[in-house]
Amino acid sequence: MRKTQRLDEKRSGLRNHLRNARHCAVLLVSFIAVACCTVLAFSVWAHTRSALMRGEASRALTPPVQTSSIPSLPIQRLDIEVITITPTGFERTQITRPKGLFGIAVENRSGLTNVVLRFDQEGGPRLRQTQLTRQNLNWKDRFDFIPGRYVLTEATHPDWKCNITITE
Repeated sequence: MRKTQRLDEKRSGLRNHLRNARHCAVLLVSFIAVACCTVLAFSVWAHTRSALMRGEASRALTPPVQTSSIPSLPIQRLDIEVITITPTGFERTQITRPKGLFGIAVENRSGLTNVVLRFDQEGGPRLRQTQLTRQNLNWKDRFDFIPGRYVLTEATHPDWKCNITITE
């Protein structure tokens, strides 16, 4: 009986040893995988950083583009007309500018939670309508109006006006 008991104890010990060895192997493989991922991430970071230092960020981060098919366009400065909405109306009530591309930025400082802006051509159709909310107080857009007169109003305050005149 003692021999059987000793044999069972040896088998049990061998099973525990094999189970521990499997756990160690799984841990070792996991550690190696994490180490490889860390080295790979560091290598990509170092390559990108060195490319940025050399001024090659666009080549390092984006695929190459054939520039011969893209015409070179001059960089054009965009004039921005800023209009502020106060509790008494538009702070700028008149804007006159020559025809051409320009931007309009509207800042809502009125305290109203809901503002509906309307751009109309004087004696013509509505060109744009946009809503400003408490979460979205500001609005900006680009315009290239033909010469004429335009008006910016607020829907619930028709006496709040900013007249915009585009000249030749």
